[in-house]
Amino acid sequence: MYLIKFFWIVIMSVVVVSAEYAIINCSWPCPDTSHGCIVTSQEAYCGERLENSWIIHSPQKAPYYTGASVSVNLQPCQLAPFPSLLPAVEPVAASGKQLIEWPMNNPKRPYDIYLGNCGHGLYCSSISLNLDKPVCRHRYKINERCESSNQCMTSFCSHNGTCQDLCLVS
Repeated sequence: MYLIKFFWIVIMSVVVVSAEYAIINCSWPCPDTSHGCIVTSQEAYCGERLENSWIIHSPQKAPYYTGASVSVNLQPCQLAPFPSLLPAVEPVAASGKQLIEWPMNNPKRPYDIYLGNCGHGLYCSSISLNLDKPVCRHRYKINERCESSNQCMTSFCSHNGTCQDLCLVS
């Protein structure tokens, strides 16, 4: 009888969360207010804000690059790092950790393979001949084909795969 109660308590205390969520070693704000949520190709953690790093300012927003942006078409760019965080399978109990949507899916600025340090009017591309050497490319105009909102001048790639004006989408 006691064994059955134990297993029932254990089963009921585990919260299964969709694989679209992960536990991240950051909190907002970080415990040390001079730190930020740094994201690298291996992990995300609260740490010292350094130049040329990627920082997540909010659990709902993709990271921003703290270094210089590239403002010339076809010049090399740096893609945002994408660590493999494990899907969350239990509630967050540890201090400094938080459950977040992973990757962040903000429709105007998704955390995807086109997010990089390119300046206004450009996106970072590692497709086709640029697999190992991503470059900045001109963003697409309204009605041009897209895979990501990061590729669109309007910052919105519709469900039909074309850049659209977000204000005109119903």
